[in-house]
Amino acid sequence: MSIAEPSAEGLAKALGGKRAGAAWKAKCPCHDDQVASLAIGTKGGRTVVRCHAGCEQRDVIEALRNAGHWPQQANGAESPQKIVVATYDYRDEQGELLFQSLRYVPKDFRQRRPDGAGGWIWNTTGVRVVPYRLPELLEAIATERPVLVVEGEKDADNLAKLGIAATCNAGGASKSQEPASCKWKTEHSSFLKSADVVVIPDNDESGRVHAEGVAKSLQGIARRVRLLKLPNLPDKGDVSDWLASGGTPEGLWRLVELAPDWTEGGAQLALTPLSWPDLMRMEFSTREKILSPIIPEKGLVMVYASRGVGKTHVALGISAAVATGGTFLRWSAPKPKRVLHIDGEMPAASLQERLRWIMNGVTAPTDNLQFAIGDLAELGIGNIALPEVQQSIERLLDGVSLLTLDNLSSLTAAIRENDAEGWAPIQDWLLRLRRRGIAVLIVHHAGKGGEQRGTSRREDVLDTSISFTRPGDYSPAQGARFEVHYKKARGLLGSDVEPFEAWLKVDGLTATWEMRDVEEANEVRVAKLLETGQSIRDIAEETGLGKSTVHRIKKSIEDRKLAQENERRWGHNA
Repeated sequence: MSIAEPSAEGLAKALGGKRAGAAWKAKCPCHDDQVASLAIGTKGGRTVVRCHAGCEQRDVIEALRNAGHWPQQANGAESPQKIVVATYDYRDEQGELLFQSLRYVPKDFRQRRPDGAGGWIWNTTGVRVVPYRLPELLEAIATERPVLVVEGEKDADNLAKLGIAATCNAGGASKSQEPASCKWKTEHSSFLKSADVVVIPDNDESGRVHAEGVAKSLQGIARRVRLLKLPNLPDKGDVSDWLASGGTPEGLWRLVELAPDWTEGGAQLALTPLSWPDLMRMEFSTREKILSPIIPEKGLVMVYASRGVGKTHVALGISAAVATGGTFLRWSAPKPKRVLHIDGEMPAASLQERLRWIMNGVTAPTDNLQFAIGDLAELGIGNIALPEVQQSIERLLDGVSLLTLDNLSSLTAAIRENDAEGWAPIQDWLLRLRRRGIAVLIVHHAGKGGEQRGTSRREDVLDTSISFTRPGDYSPAQGARFEVHYKKARGLLGSDVEPFEAWLKVDGLTATWEMRDVEEANEVRVAKLLETGQSIRDIAEETGLGKSTVHRIKKSIEDRKLAQENERRWGHNA
């Protein structure tokens, strides 16, 4: 027998509600209502309900039907058959079942609790508010593993299958955009005390509002709260979609490591538009050179080479030259500047030995040169893509004009080098340092093809990019000997960007660099080999030069010899 549609007063009293002006207020049966957010009134002779917390009306009415407060077929028509496709158990700390959330097709959710006699009561009135998968959650917190908060049980289960601790609240996200309507309550947060929490929103507005509500609720309770917005999600997509499209646990953990700590309101952009006349009237000071010509003030510079070529020699030499107002190779510092040199992998003793060679005989004050050495730090320098590592470095940058990072691989160990997304937080940081007036020298490895290793996006914001390569006739006995080639040189022209060869000669405690143009060095090498009777092909193979280059050098040598012979014979140029 079907019940009649209740009156507004009868329904309110059945729900324990109270009069509120011309209408009534009661606790909504569709969510864990603590503030009596259900308004009940009469319109056109019919009883109407509205949940001010954001529950949809059909969900409220269905919950009232399940509780026996609303007729099963209000209009006499057959309701579409709903099929249960998933049942999610919410258990207490000991694993005892508190209630269930049921997922239906067509898409719908209902909650029920045991009646103690083998049956069910279709509401959660009086039931403890707990997060999903609570026992596993507590185990993860006890072992200091991160906990991921997602929007729905399906997502939490998919992550759990991969060994990842994940949870959510019953009912998912509220349809309302009001933060107060968030279905994640303080009771949920209380179970995450001292946890490392990562909140992952679904890719829609309600998902973002829900995630903000969760993160805000966890402030002061969880040890750490981060917000991870998964890349490349479809509209309304979630972590299950991300996994289905090829996402892996390893990839997820890399993104977790890069996720920023949550702050209320997030970063606020303060952009002020300028008219064309206003912009043209502005006066900007000329960027000085910190190390002429390669490192301008606020410059971003990369030097890279294969292993063992001499990158650390170069990095230390540049840092020392800038700090003392000295010279290094063919570059000079107009005046001393403060430098912070960060080394992520070199043993401190080896660094000391190399620095002794470089600084031997230097009489200028050296307090300008400061070091942060991973070998001397218990946990190393850390991953510079992480905000907390960036902040720890920034605290050391007062008065610093040049930050040297040696080397990129050792300071970004958790990032795939070809991952452009992983490079983004580092690039943002470098640009922030530029705005602060700090130049950065990045030391990096070369790949198999000789170019800088990893994503090409690294070079997008650089002022200068310099490659160090071994000459074709290099011998390991020669130590640090390499050619310097400019791959990107913004604002540099002519002789400033001519490639040259450098060779470190060490005599006891004294180390000096011998330099010559690459063209000159190649000519000397080709001339010696021509004297032995070798062919152009053989010389090209031995030196690594192209045959056309060898032919050009050979002709230049022959032309010069002919000119010298004419001068000797006739006393003037022929």
